[in-house]
Amino acid sequence: MKQITLAIVLFFCALGVPGALYAAYPNADIPWWINRIDTTRDVDEGLSIAYDPVNRRSFITYHDTTTDQLWIAISVDQDGNCGPDNAWYCMALDDTGSVGQYSSIDVIPDHNAIGVSDYYVSYFDSSNESLKYVEGLWKDPANNTHFAHTIATGNTGIGGVSIGLHSKVKLDSSGAPHIAYQIRRLLGNESVYYASFTGGFQGGENCGEGAVENQWICEEVALAEGVGADISLDLDSNDKPHIAYYDSNLGYPLVAIKTTAKSTHDLTGSWVIWTVQKGSTVTGPSVSIWVDSGDADHLAYYNETDGTLEYAYYVISGGNCGFSSQSMHWEWQCDWIDDMGSVGSGPMGIAIDGDALDNPVIAYEDASSDLGPTRLKLARPYSAMSNVTPNCGPNGGLFYEWFCEALDDGGLYTDEASSIAMTSRKGLMSIAYHENDHYPYPAEGNLKTAFEPGNLIFSDDFECGNTDAWTFVSQ
Repeated sequence: MKQITLAIVLFFCALGVPGALYAAYPNADIPWWINRIDTTRDVDEGLSIAYDPVNRRSFITYHDTTTDQLWIAISVDQDGNCGPDNAWYCMALDDTGSVGQYSSIDVIPDHNAIGVSDYYVSYFDSSNESLKYVEGLWKDPANNTHFAHTIATGNTGIGGVSIGLHSKVKLDSSGAPHIAYQIRRLLGNESVYYASFTGGFQGGENCGEGAVENQWICEEVALAEGVGADISLDLDSNDKPHIAYYDSNLGYPLVAIKTTAKSTHDLTGSWVIWTVQKGSTVTGPSVSIWVDSGDADHLAYYNETDGTLEYAYYVISGGNCGFSSQSMHWEWQCDWIDDMGSVGSGPMGIAIDGDALDNPVIAYEDASSDLGPTRLKLARPYSAMSNVTPNCGPNGGLFYEWFCEALDDGGLYTDEASSIAMTSRKGLMSIAYHENDHYPYPAEGNLKTAFEPGNLIFSDDFECGNTDAWTFVSQ
């Protein structure tokens, strides 16, 4: 496999176009590389993955249920302490109280220091019912710093308020973090909230505590019973947030988009909200959003009534779901992709992202077999691939339009992918997911990853011919 990969790299390097970006797209004959990253801690179902394409590092955050700590795994060239061949470095990011649930991470290369990655992690502190985040700098195990901060603290008493559930973080083009999250009240409705970091220089900041006091603007996006049971966040080309969330009371997903940027005259901007409703089915749990390069929204989510994976994208008019009373059009197209089955209570793993050519890619949990374990699968339009036969997705009477493949079938005692996170920064597709090992009893959770070596994305600035430079080689 490595020889085939190297041949493709050297071929494109021979073209010698300075600073160019090339891609070799996958086919069904190229396998995925699957690794267990952390089998020491009891990993739960909340995890996240991000990739720094300049420094060629993957970052995964997760929660250790035994110690109630927030952990991170970072791919390294040497001096690792976890993963296959110790190619990863695992460490606790926050061990104060019960922390680390609903973690989310994003990363960018540091603008001022060569070889350094800047990362932000949002997560929930259940000891204080608060939303926290970690900001960190990473170069290697001996050169890293990280600091934990609180954005808002809830109420642990009677009529308690929990702030920071289902959080998702994204970094904008300047490196500033944006976070979407849920507020849950014992007495009252739930809320979807959005927090943006200003550093205290915008004016009108209303949240952030301690060292980051009044350095954030927190605003309510939606208030209603059941909103925010699942939340996903992406930013468009203008750094405006697009938030997808599930309304468990209504039974369908919604999308909120900020239509105006913050300014000294408009501190919070305004939001437009679409309902992505199709029929009266319970559709929308485990919703995930991706915004393409043209700022169009794409959703992947679970149809609980039918036990299926569905995909929706914004079409303005001529769709089959998301009717708008203002435009009098069906503004979204909702399509069946594949059977997922059901695991009863609990989440179903789903994540969506885009490849380098703006094609949607969906990773999801398959529980359609009544006898076998759940497994990790991947779905994408077959037009984006080669040497495959479409076998799923919208069937226009005769022909399928997508290709669905199993990446990890689990085993006799292992269930895969009840939680999934995916990133394809510059097309390098990486998936982090949860494995539940039922043997030996009691069951324990493992952290696993899947990398696609056939999806080669590289710049000839990355020293052509140096195979150690490519993340997929070392991992």
